[in-house]
Amino acid sequence: MLEATPRNTHLPPRFAGHCRAAANFLVTHGALIICALFLLAGVLILDDYGVAWDEGTQRNIAIVNLDYIRGDNAELLTHW
Repeated sequence: MLEATPRNTHLPPRFAGHCRAAANFLVTHGALIICALFLLAGVLILDDYGVAWDEGTQRNIAIVNLDYIRGDNAELLTHW
């Protein structure tokens, strides 16, 4: 009968437990570590986002569209 070889046989016995503990830590906390890294990256690049050059124009277009949808401006409804 074949015997199963123990894991981490290539490592000295004092490191075998550490590798197993590190693997268990990554399995149990891996998702949290990834989320924390994404949060850190987001915080670091937050200053790169600013006001776009056409923000005022886009806002004015949105206001006109909202007036059209609500029917607040009769001029928009009688153009044709």
